[in-house]
Amino acid sequence: FDKEEEVVVMALSVLQEACDQQSNLDALIAKGPSLLTLGKSGKNLLLRCLSTEQGFELLQVQNWIVPEMEKWQETECKAYVSGLETKLGAILSHQKAMTETNIPQVLLPPHFYGELCKTFQGCDLMREKGDYPRFAAIIRDSNAELLSRRAA
Repeated sequence: FDKEEEVVVMALSVLQEACDQQSNLDALIAKGPSLLTLGKSGKNLLLRCLSTEQGFELLQVQNWIVPEMEKWQETECKAYVSGLETKLGAILSHQKAMTETNIPQVLLPPHFYGELCKTFQGCDLMREKGDYPRFAAIIRDSNAELLSRRAA
């Protein structure tokens, strides 16, 4: 890895875009890269790896999935929703300046559970950990914090 943060960020950006093609994501997973030390962009690539059986297996062997799942349950789901709402609010506040030709794009970062549920292994893990009934209970609880309900 390069020591210049700017180079790393740019390389991860290119890699992130390249991984929109399944064959490139598969090639990245086959290399088994260590992306944890590369900040949020590296973590986003790890999240994308969860969407494939091979990526799930790689991250399971590295003992990354369950601790990350616990982080998402504790704080990351709410942080994801808050960040997304902030971005959308900023774009919508400039709505008057938008025309059909200059509509801004909102690029959604990967969501842990959104990527995890793309594989049978991920769905099985969510079932095993009781995530489905827990999320459903939060959504149904009219006394729950609104952010918690949106995050579920």
